[in-house]
Amino acid sequence: MSRSDFFKQTMQSYFIIVTGITLVMGFLGVLYQPEERMGYEAFFSPLIFEVLAVLPSIALYSKNELTINQMKRRKIFQLLLLEGILVPFCLVLELITVKMVGPLALSIFLLFVAVHGIQWLLGNKKARELTRGVKAFQQEQAD
Repeated sequence: MSRSDFFKQTMQSYFIIVTGITLVMGFLGVLYQPEERMGYEAFFSPLIFEVLAVLPSIALYSKNELTINQMKRRKIFQLLLLEGILVPFCLVLELITVKMVGPLALSIFLLFVAVHGIQWLLGNKKARELTRGVKAFQQEQAD
C-alpha cells in the first residue's frame, strides 16, 4: 500500500471514529454522569481522542501486500493498542469512572468493528466498480 493510500484510509477511519466516539461518550455521559455539564472545550475532546485512536493504525502499514493472517494479527494488535491507549487516557484525565471502563472498552471494540466493516463495504464497492470496468474493457477489446 502506498503512503498516499494509507493516509487516505487513515483519514477515512479518523472521521468515522470521530463520529462514533462522540456518540459513545455522549451516551456514556448521559447514562453514568447525567449531572455533569461541560464547557466549549468539550468540543475539542473528540478530536484529541481520534488522534489517539488513529495512532494504532500504524500497525497496519506495510509496503508489501499482507496475507489475510498477517492482516488479522495486525488488526488484533491495533485493537489492543487502541484499548490500551484510550481507556487509561480517559481514566487518568478522570473523564470516566471505574464503573465506565467496561462499557467504554466494549464501545471501543464495537466502533472498531463498525469502522472496519464500513471500510470493507466501501472497498468492496470500489472493487466491484473496477471489475465492471475491466469486464467492459475486455468486452470492447473482444468486439
